[in-house]
Amino acid sequence: MLVLDVKKLTFKRQKKEVALSKYQTRLIDALIKGINEKEALFSMVWNDSTGKNKENSFNQLIFRTRILLSENGLPDDFIITIPRYGLCINRNYISRVSTNSEVSTRLYNDHSCLC
Repeated sequence: MLVLDVKKLTFKRQKKEVALSKYQTRLIDALIKGINEKEALFSMVWNDSTGKNKENSFNQLIFRTRILLSENGLPDDFIITIPRYGLCINRNYISRVSTNSEVSTRLYNDHSCLC
């Protein structure tokens, strides 16, 4: 099970915690909530800030988040790029479960079995 808490991503089965930046936390939270369109992600992650470098910042955030997750045992395709649209979490690996103050997910392996 994957739990997203304030600036911390916890993998319950592996008993691992991954420290996330403020922007990584916002990105993962938005993706778990089903926000996938690039402009909506910009608004969610950077609170509607505008700047000429937001595209570069966005790409760098995605790159660093994928590396961080990969280094902690998640597959490289956990976050999927949707060309000319945005991003999504690969639904082959998770199913969403919400609780009062946290968002939890269940991780699946490539055979659609719980890890």
